[in-house]
Amino acid sequence: MLPSLAFLKHQLEGILRNKFAQGHQTSGYLAQLEQLPASYDAYLEFAHSLADIPMRDKWSYYEPNDLEEIWRECDPDRPLGQIGVLNLKDSSKRVEAGFLASVCGSMLGKPIEVNPSLSELRQALTSVGEWPLNDYISEEVLHALDRRHWSWFETTRGRIRYVAPDDDINYTLMGMMALEQFGDGFTKRNLRDLWINHLPISTTWGPERAILVRSGISYLEHDRELFNHSEIEAWPDFLVQDTELCGAAIRADAYGYA
Repeated sequence: MLPSLAFLKHQLEGILRNKFAQGHQTSGYLAQLEQLPASYDAYLEFAHSLADIPMRDKWSYYEPNDLEEIWRECDPDRPLGQIGVLNLKDSSKRVEAGFLASVCGSMLGKPIEVNPSLSELRQALTSVGEWPLNDYISEEVLHALDRRHWSWFETTRGRIRYVAPDDDINYTLMGMMALEQFGDGFTKRNLRDLWINHLPISTTWGPERAILVRSGISYLEHDRELFNHSEIEAWPDFLVQDTELCGAAIRADAYGYA
């Protein structure tokens, strides 16, 4: 049931790269990792220590997570007054258009979510007479590209019968469900429960998948016990790579729509 030591080491290496990119003083930590004995206790102790790595001297960027700290870091001379009058009828149409556009964009890109370059895409589209692209991706384009995403059978032109599941769309729906069920005072515990109940692990990627796994473990541990919310606060800093990738604006679409 425990992850392999090789996997844990790989995670720790990635976290150190992330920490360096975020301005932390990581000098010497990779060497420490290489010298650790091959044991879970040693790796876990090292993982816990990474949350306290100091920032490098003269690092000019400060990105707090706490809302009050974020407000304090904002430009005090920024406009604070009303920026316009909200027309609910007009806004509802914009929200609908924005959501449908995000769905269409997701479906458009899914068949080629295999990291092709723009040059490769242009060559494939040109070879079948579909450059510039003005419709969903065809199977002919995928043949020319010579690789495809596994969802191609439900997301290519002529095969689309419904909106295929996608993590970007799922997070908008999770946000909507959080607001509908708990209001704007929803908690991280509420989100944990929604994720466990509605997100298959195969539909999450990167740091979200790691957090979902941790959510499942916490549910196993605390199914019939009181749950300490402070436990969730420590999750992003413990054995989770690429936490910066959680900052995509699409994760907050539902709250903007509301």
